[in-house]
Amino acid sequence: MQLYNLELRDFRNYKEEYIEFAPGVNIFIGNNGQGKSNLLEAVNYLSVGKSPRIKLQTDLIRWGCDKFLLKAACQCADRSLTMESHMNREKKVLKINGVPLKKLSEYIGTLVTVFFYPDDLNLLKKGPTERRKFIDQLISQNKPFYISMLNTYLKILKQKNNLLRQRGDVAALKSQLQIWNEQLFQAGSRIIENRLLYTGSLRENMAESFYYLFGENQELELIYQSCGKSDYHDIVDNFAQQLENHMDQEIEQRTALYGPHRDDILVLLNGRPARYFASQGQQRALVLSMKLSEMEIIIREKGEPPLLLLDDIFSELDEIRQDFLMNYIVAAGQQTLVSLTHLDTMKDLRNSGQIFRVRNGVIN
Repeated sequence: MQLYNLELRDFRNYKEEYIEFAPGVNIFIGNNGQGKSNLLEAVNYLSVGKSPRIKLQTDLIRWGCDKFLLKAACQCADRSLTMESHMNREKKVLKINGVPLKKLSEYIGTLVTVFFYPDDLNLLKKGPTERRKFIDQLISQNKPFYISMLNTYLKILKQKNNLLRQRGDVAALKSQLQIWNEQLFQAGSRIIENRLLYTGSLRENMAESFYYLFGENQELELIYQSCGKSDYHDIVDNFAQQLENHMDQEIEQRTALYGPHRDDILVLLNGRPARYFASQGQQRALVLSMKLSEMEIIIREKGEPPLLLLDDIFSELDEIRQDFLMNYIVAAGQQTLVSLTHLDTMKDLRNSGQIFRVRNGVIN
């Protein structure tokens, strides 16, 4: 993967900018609030069609404007192409080579990125939703058809929840719920199968990078868990039983209580949940290990490295881990976009990269 250039119009604090990137390390220097993070966010948006930093995507439009444009030329799997995203207050348009695409699954997985920014600590600190989003995006970038699986499941789930909110004859309600439960089980089982597979791949790749990042032999474990089960057959069998045996409970609470929309990925360090028992330094190393593992999986499945986006994360790491990450980036030789507030301790990156200055939404 290689990003040649990027055009931004009315995106965040950028009025109109055009940047050409070097094939190796591209370093963006500037004080906080000048637009460094917004630039990396724009590249990530072009990759996956949304931003992980906000819920309301129209907030990406520059203040006082009614739409934004992102456009880039890139090289993906020996193919040169252009990618575009337009958004106004009413709709979003995604294009490849000028052709509008109807489905996100036709777009995602083309320019593949791994985006690491400070809020990624929420992968450990917050609830299961963050970890489900992480694993779903990893799968989607490698298997775009997985988006259709998710959408199918979510549509069935919505229909079931709409039914559960209705009041009427309980016997008739149960008969209808049985139909939706069968569909939910079929769609949900496929999601669980994919999530289990990729959780296992993450676990295999994480241990080595975590050792180098933290410098200690620690027992690290990632476990995909559904209602206390972690084996695929146990999860699927339990899923079917929960849907059948707890219909009355779901009717009483008027919401779907069982399925992959409730599942979690447990991150354990020495047998204990890292969310509660890992130190701040260990948590940062764990999240960075997850991101590096994500990158290794993409390299293996796509046959080429993804574009690496590092948003001001060096300030979150101590000197040893800064050195490890810099050496990793330089040795990998892949295209990397890095945002920093200063270059004082980043000699290795400075000597191997192209440097840009960002000031008030202007890049030089």
